[in-house]
This record gives sequence, C-alpha cells and structure tokens, in this order.
Amino acid sequence: MGWLAAGLLLPGPAAAAETISLSQKPDVVLEHQRMPGNARAQAERRGVIRSVPHLFVYHQDERHSPAFYMNGYRRGFDRQLEMVLGDFRIQRSMAPLQRLLDNAADNNGQTLTPGDLPRRRVVFVLYRSIDCAECDQVTAALDEWLGQRPVFEIVRIEVSVDVELP
Repeated sequence: MGWLAAGLLLPGPAAAAETISLSQKPDVVLEHQRMPGNARAQAERRGVIRSVPHLFVYHQDERHSPAFYMNGYRRGFDRQLEMVLGDFRIQRSMAPLQRLLDNAADNNGQTLTPGDLPRRRVVFVLYRSIDCAECDQVTAALDEWLGQRPVFEIVRIEVSVDVELP
C-alpha cells in the first residue's frame, strides 16, 4: 500500500513507491536564492535548490549513500539510473540525504531524519513546483520506470519549492 501523502493514496505504478510530501522551508528558499555560484554544482554538492526539477537518489544502506543526481529532464536517464542502482554505484560528491531533509518540513512543520523514513531499497528525492512541465515529465518518467519494476520498492520524497516567503 502506498504512503498517505496530502490525504490521497497514490494509485497505479506510483503506489509501488511510498511518497512523502514535504515543502522547502521558506528561510531555506531565501538563503538558497541568495547563494552565488554555479546553480547545478551547488544543488548537486550542497543541496542548494534555486530551480526545479532536481532528482537525488540514495541507496538504502546505513549511511544512505548517494547514488544518482539529475537536474532537469534528460532522455535516457532511466537506463543510467538502472545501471547505477543495479551495480550499487556511489556518487561521492552529492549532497547528503540528511541535508536535504533538514531543509524541508511536512505539513505539521516537522523535519524528518533518514531514520524516520520507511525501509525500502532506494530513496528518491524530487524537487518540484506546481506549474512545472519539466517536473511533470520527470515524475512521469519515474512512474513509468517504477511501473516496469513492480518489486523495486522505493521511498519517494517530493519537495515542493512553492512556499510563501517572509
């Protein structure tokens, strides 16, 4: 059974994943908007999100080892993702999962830790906004990828960057 996210049980292939909905904290959004430097590199290495979509994937081991990062949509990313996860490859320069979770909160304002997440094979963190066609494209590609792997259990964390700034 899928994770209850925003009051709805996810149907179809998305139900193969437990989905947790979070929102980027408003103070973090402001801080990230003010950071100088290469936006892609800042996102990948430090979890600084200035645009969407961004996809981070972590192995479900004791350290939640970083596995895969993608900004925007890239054709063929599903093949690359399959290869990375199949071989348990680790990407050494990617932001730790804990940092991404520290920057977001659930509807009650609570921050999660990796220990709060359900045990699954892989953790996906997708940054998105409401009116983002490219975000929808990444989501559809993930759903299709999951639909072809019904026994591949993941936790999907969708982080909305649509927040009211102070």
